[in-house]
Amino acid sequence: MGMDFKQFGQVLTNAQFELYAFICILMEGEADASDVLQDTNLALWSHAEQYDPALPFLPWARSFAYNQVRAFRLKQSRSRLVFDEGLLDWFADHADEAERDARRPLDVLSRFEDCLSKLTVAQRTLLRLRYTEEAPLKVIAAKLEHSVSAVGVMLHRTRGALADCMKQAAKAGGAG
Repeated sequence: MGMDFKQFGQVLTNAQFELYAFICILMEGEADASDVLQDTNLALWSHAEQYDPALPFLPWARSFAYNQVRAFRLKQSRSRLVFDEGLLDWFADHADEAERDARRPLDVLSRFEDCLSKLTVAQRTLLRLRYTEEAPLKVIAAKLEHSVSAVGVMLHRTRGALADCMKQAAKAGGAG
């Protein structure tokens, strides 16, 4: 390396504003830009010996920033829901519909309760065990004295009956 660590630290310190601005542009104002800057600084320090002081520092440092932004976006896309522009456009186009539907949660809840009341006691018990008590199929099968596969079939049919009832109720209520 043609520059010692103290000199490298000074050059890096002087470049912080430009690096941060570059990262903010790439991340479109993402709130985590300062975290990405820190990751960039760590990457730059770990490669400090590779820097040629005869070349401009900022273009070299920006390549590290660019790679850190890409790594951040990849990590985010794996760990949380990230919307692409097409999906955001779809949401914007259907905002009126979503707002109208948001006013109807009590109607939906009322329909759901009505549909639940139309199920048999055994079906409601099955749903309660599975979804309220979160019991595994094996436990439910033992309680109901049925095989696990029989409980799976009963649960499938019960959910189907509930879904069919909800669809019919939605059609009758003018929701779809």
